[in-house]
Amino acid sequence: MPTATDLVTDLPADFEVFGQAVATSMADLLGGSTGQVLAKTSATDMDFTWTTPQVGDITAVTVTSPITGGGTSGSVGIAIQDALTTQKGAVQLSDSVSTTSSILAATPTAVKSAYDLATGAFKPLPYITNNYYGSPMNAARGTVTYSAGITSYSPFFVRQNQTFNRIAMSTASTFSGTASVRLGIYNQSNGVPSTVALDAGLVAPAAASTIYEITISQALTPGWYWLAINTVTAATTNTFSSVIASSFPNAADMGATTATANQSVSYLQTVSAASSFATAIGVLSAASVPSITLRA
Repeated sequence: MPTATDLVTDLPADFEVFGQAVATSMADLLGGSTGQVLAKTSATDMDFTWTTPQVGDITAVTVTSPITGGGTSGSVGIAIQDALTTQKGAVQLSDSVSTTSSILAATPTAVKSAYDLATGAFKPLPYITNNYYGSPMNAARGTVTYSAGITSYSPFFVRQNQTFNRIAMSTASTFSGTASVRLGIYNQSNGVPSTVALDAGLVAPAAASTIYEITISQALTPGWYWLAINTVTAATTNTFSSVIASSFPNAADMGATTATANQSVSYLQTVSAASSFATAIGVLSAASVPSITLRA
C-alpha cells in the first residue's frame, strides 16, 4: 500500500491495495445476521464480534396501591401516591404539635413535645393541710374485732410528695376497756406489704367512738403504701371502726402478679409487735381491717 509521500503511478492498483488493507483491518465488521449487534471482544482496537442480544424476561410492570404507574411498553415509570385518610400512600413528616392536618405524620420530636405538654398540664390534687386521708371516700365501713397479736394492713396511695404529721385510728361504739395499739406504715412490693417505712409507736385506746393519734413527720413519695395496726394488748371489747376489703383497689393496681391480682385486698398477719413492727412475711387476705388515716 502506498505511503503518503509515494508517487501515484497506477491509481486503480493503488486503490485495490488500499481496499484490501481496509478489508483486513475491519474484517470483524463483516458478516453478522439480522438482529445481531456488534460487541467488543477485547480492548484491542477494531476487535469486534457479532452477537445476538439477550432478551429480558420482564414483559410488563404491574403496580398496586400505593404505587402508581407501570405499563407494558415504552417508557415505564412508577411513583407513590400521597396518603389520605381514605387511601394508603406516602406521608410527609411534621414536628408540629398544633396542626390539624389529617395527612401529615408526627415525628418523635412532635410526640415528645405533646407528651411534655400533657405531663406539664397534669397536676394532682394537693393535700389540704390538717385534713385526714385514708380509705377511699366511698368505702364501705363497719366494725371489726381484733384480738391481740394480729397486724392488719390497708392499702394507701400517695399521689404526690407529702409529709404527713399524724397517724390515727378510731375505736368503735362498742369498744370497752383499755388497749395498747401500735400504728405504722409499710412499703409495698408486688402488691403486698414488705418492709417498715414508719413505726409510729403506741396509742392507748380507752373510750368508745374516739380517735387516737400519734404525731409523726413522715415524708412519702408518690406510690402505694400499707397502713398498719397491731393490737399489742386487747381491750375487754376490742372493736375498731373498719373498712371492708372490697372497697380497696385490686391487687393488680398495686403491682401484684399473683392469682388473686384481680381481687380487692387488705391483709392481716398473726405476729407480735410488742416492741416494734418487723418486715411483713406470710400475710393473709382480710375481709375487713381497722380504718387508719394520715393527716397532711
